[in-house]
Amino acid sequence: MDNKPLIVLSATRYFQGGTIVIVDECLEYLSKHLSGTYRIKALVYKKEIYTLREGIEFIEFPKSRYSAAFRLYYEYFFFKTLSKKWQPFLWLSMQDSTPAVITERRAVYFHNSLLWFSKPLQLLVKQPRLFFLWLLYKNVYTKGIEKNDHIIIQQKSFADFLQKKYGIQDNRLLIFPPPFSLYKAEPVANKKAYIFIFPAAAMMYKNFEVGLRANKILERKKLSYKIILTVSGTE
Repeated sequence: MDNKPLIVLSATRYFQGGTIVIVDECLEYLSKHLSGTYRIKALVYKKEIYTLREGIEFIEFPKSRYSAAFRLYYEYFFFKTLSKKWQPFLWLSMQDSTPAVITERRAVYFHNSLLWFSKPLQLLVKQPRLFFLWLLYKNVYTKGIEKNDHIIIQQKSFADFLQKKYGIQDNRLLIFPPPFSLYKAEPVANKKAYIFIFPAAAMMYKNFEVGLRANKILERKKLSYKIILTVSGTE
């Protein structure tokens, strides 16, 4: 029997988009740097959407895509049963919520800015599925956030929001901005043009309007540029 301490990573809600990349990169790090010291279990929707890595045991939860009821059951009931059985050293939730688990240490990756979207009634009218997701974030997923030893976020502004809203101490907030590279300007119509890319799904809270307003300003200044959006334009 392997007596190494256990790290559990839970990400059963994810099935597409940038969150898959984040989870996969986290598993890559765990495999390379910690799999020799720890046992690692990854709780996922389906393992086929991730890279199979040495030292990572995938456990699938295919019903997590069926309904929110399954996802909430796993998060706040079944995971507690698993934690009693496994007795993990660390439970790392990659999906914004703090599961009701028994563990020595716990951490959560909080990434979804839907929580602080200020016009929920617009969501109800235009994207009702997001409105009900907003209700879950506001009333369910943030419950117990203060119980985490560490809360991982990408932006300082998001850290400030969580600190003000939930009284999170500075030493619990870990800010890791995503890496980026600056590229040389490319010619557009024989002029050097800067390219801006905004990789996001077509959801209201993604703030596409900010880029579109900037576009109007740049047009008036007659600057050469391209703005690339990862939507079809028909949404």
